[in-house]
Amino acid sequence: MLKVITFPIWGVFWLLFYLPGKLIIEFQYLFPEWGPVIGSGRRKDSVVAAIIKSFGFWIAVAVAIFFLVAMVSNQKEQEKRHHNFEETGEMQ
Repeated sequence: MLKVITFPIWGVFWLLFYLPGKLIIEFQYLFPEWGPVIGSGRRKDSVVAAIIKSFGFWIAVAVAIFFLVAMVSNQKEQEKRHHNFEETGEMQ
């Protein structure tokens, strides 16, 4: 059912990069929408489609991490300003 490329050159890095796209395609194959049933069957064994889906997955993960880090940083900056305002009574 789930074929994984096992070339020793690519190793664990390739597996971690490739696996999310392959799992997305497998899920789309097992649970297709009404219209693109034939397309999901064609994409099932396509390495190129799995790489494209993996790029999308990792870009979404990077954007989510970026926004989470930005939110935490902004929250810490606001806490620092609030703490300084309580100590000195001056806005910075």
